[in-house]
Amino acid sequence: MMDGVASRSFPPGATVYEVVQHLVRVMSLGRGNLSEASLIAAIGAQNSTLPFGWSSFGDAKWAMTQFLGEMAEWFVDRGEFYVVAKGAALPDVPVIVSVDTGMIYSPEPVEGGKLRVLSIMRPDIRIGRKVRVVGPYYEGVYRAEVVTHSGNNRGGMATTDVLLSTAPGVF
Repeated sequence: MMDGVASRSFPPGATVYEVVQHLVRVMSLGRGNLSEASLIAAIGAQNSTLPFGWSSFGDAKWAMTQFLGEMAEWFVDRGEFYVVAKGAALPDVPVIVSVDTGMIYSPEPVEGGKLRVLSIMRPDIRIGRKVRVVGPYYEGVYRAEVVTHSGNNRGGMATTDVLLSTAPGVF
């Protein structure tokens, strides 16, 4: 989805929640974790109203990125909209990835300070979720940045390849 056109003006005093809610609706996304409370938690209460209003015309995805800008991160997972504070993960229980739960090989560091983990198919690992890696060289809680599920049961092993954020102090 996400192909909507954001053509609307919001008056001074409008809330950030009203704008985000409108853009999510224009992009035809599910609400995911979107509530006024979760949005304020992500952006901070001091940023919750628009003293000068706001207006946009154009691609809704671009408008959302411009609007939330430096305040928060947003992403779409399985057609649902999610918003979190910059560098944060969704507030849920971490998915544990270890040799016992199907981790293949040892986690490997990659460019940009990220960590790559390969596991047997783990549909419970999704973008923005916390992942707890338990291994001999890397152990800790990270945020899933990129998740790729591939393969099938008929043609071989189905796997989940995850690129994890290793930013310190995120959680």
